Amino acid sequence: MYRKSYASFDQILKTQGSYKDAKELRDEALAKGMITITLGSIENKTRIDGINSIVESKVKSAVNGLNNPFIKIIDKQNTNQLIEEQQRGVNQGSDIQVGKILAAKALFTGAIMKFSIDAGKLKKQDKRGYLKEEYIVKDPTTGESKKKYKYSKVAYTEYTQENNVTSSFQYQLTSTETSAILVSDAMDVNAVDYIHYVAFDGKANQLVPGWWEHFDKDSPKDKINDNSNDIDNLRDLIKASRSIKSIDALKTEVYNGIASRVARKINAYNPEE
Repeated sequence: MYRKSYASFDQILKTQGSYKDAKELRDEALAKGMITITLGSIENKTRIDGINSIVESKVKSAVNGLNNPFIKIIDKQNTNQLIEEQQRGVNQGSDIQVGKILAAKALFTGAIMKFSIDAGKLKKQDKRGYLKEEYIVKDPTTGESKKKYKYSKVAYTEYTQENNVTSSFQYQLTSTETSAILVSDAMDVNAVDYIHYVAFDGKANQLVPGWWEHFDKDSPKDKINDNSNDIDNLRDLIKASRSIKSIDALKTEVYNGIASRVARKINAYNPEE
């Protein structure tokens, strides 16, 4: 029960300070309970070159970034650091050998089953509406001023675009001592961004949605949607963002999403429970 021992000795040190051999025992519990992981091959079963290397790098970074002293990924970059930490933390008389500690206790392997990219094109659609203009009319009898509205036929453009990156990833963490699968998972991680906006070369605050058949003459099919719901929806589209996340940005979101989920799952693994 190395993790529970570590927590107990660590609590003693925090509350009592240096107490007998609590520090040495805490460090020994950490050294014996640490799960050292080596990254094996991540298969790329897609047609997109290099994504397995990116996923491997992201997973390594996410796992090493965990605030969990019992989980370490062994590679050339942190081997020397591990040696220094263990040499400082373990008594010279301990039966723990640094070489044994540094041997990987678990092997991480995975496969990218799917990785698809859909870079959408900016689609535009010509729309018909009206420009609502206010004017004042005086009653010739009473002299009272009244507001009137004139609707002029106009055209505007509605734009849509969607960028999408989808992935499927599976992995397992296997004990090098018993060949037991310690952690495994299969996941679909996707990232999408969508834009929908209206462009109008005129007084946008007077634009009203609707439809008309002929620009230069009226028709019984003409329709003016001068109601608050339709107008508010149109105003929202006029103010909507015209910037869409790039495919590269969405790919990064997917890579980070995979790595984050892997790290959380490994962090939740506790062999003592």
